[in-house]
Amino acid sequence: MNYSELNKLSPLAFLHPHLFKTELDNEERGKLQYEKGKNVDYDYILITYGSTWSAGDFDSHRFCTSYEGIGYHSNTADLLRGFLASRKPIYVMGWVDNPNMPNIKTLINGDSLPSDSYLKALDYLSEL
Repeated sequence: MNYSELNKLSPLAFLHPHLFKTELDNEERGKLQYEKGKNVDYDYILITYGSTWSAGDFDSHRFCTSYEGIGYHSNTADLLRGFLASRKPIYVMGWVDNPNMPNIKTLINGDSLPSDSYLKALDYLSEL
């Protein structure tokens, strides 16, 4: 997919990693990407406009940003599968045409988080 197509997807599409496979995916790199996603050493994952991802911690300023567009770069479907398997919260940013509501944050993973952590995450992300 190109970035224009990726930007039109619903945040819930990221619950279906098979939608993000590319022609350049290969099994060996896919295994590495899956492990990278599953063992991500941050508290949450954020997927933004263009399907690029970043990760961060709630209680510190530790944060990483990636140029990889999920569904645009190779083996990012495997990376997404790993993120989902990690049970870390994944927030997907989506844009709408309403100028009074420029973006939407949707939590698509992490339902095993305690409720206080979930609320803390929402508070933190609302400040971004």
